[in-house]
Amino acid sequence: MVNEEFVRRYLSGRDPFSEYVGVRVMAPDPPARFNFIRHRIVGIYQDVKRSGTGNPSDPEVIVPAAQENGFTFFIAVRTSTDPMSLRKPILDVLRSTWPDVQMINVTTVDKMAGDKVARERAYAVLFGLLAGLALVLSGVGICGVMAFLVAQRTKEIGLRIALGAAPRRIAAMIFREGATLAARGVVLGLVGVSFAGRMLQAQLNDAPKIDYVAFSIATVLLLACALAACCGPAFRASEVNPIDSLRLD
Repeated sequence: MVNEEFVRRYLSGRDPFSEYVGVRVMAPDPPARFNFIRHRIVGIYQDVKRSGTGNPSDPEVIVPAAQENGFTFFIAVRTSTDPMSLRKPILDVLRSTWPDVQMINVTTVDKMAGDKVARERAYAVLFGLLAGLALVLSGVGICGVMAFLVAQRTKEIGLRIALGAAPRRIAAMIFREGATLAARGVVLGLVGVSFAGRMLQAQLNDAPKIDYVAFSIATVLLLACALAACCGPAFRASEVNPIDSLRLD
């Protein structure tokens, strides 16, 4: 049996079930070290990523165990009980056919899958922490910038209030200006992310080029953080005392 990658790479445009594959196997007796056996292809199985989700599948050939000397093979057992408790019963069944067989690397499918994506999971945690830190810093930065702008416009705000502007209109003006700056920043950020996503596409397996759900969630979260950061400076602007502001040099 061969996998799909083997067919794509070596048998493209041909009927795989009419082809033969030559396999070198270890000879049981000297002086020849290897024997060359021709196997007819009788089946094709789906590609399995054995070296991690980010790596391409390699061409594979599976031959009957009885025609291989000194072979190593894998078996999978489905059970509703503790898998590790079945190690001895499985070994007894195997030794009924091969008395000298040994079992190594006994593990569960969940652990194998977890080990294969351990690097990707670590990257996800790291990027998540960095994204959270960036979100906090962006909120603090927006709040600081808006507070600085309000401080610079204290006289203007005081004059507006002295001429009859309602405090809530002053707060709405500052809030609107902060929201506009935040929206522009989000748009520029989305443009940058679209380019960065294409660069990271090569590092991720079977991932879509644009994840609209993730983009939407990030956009809403960033805008909510930015708007929340504008609330404090907007409230302080509405509380400006016009007499004190006009006395400033």
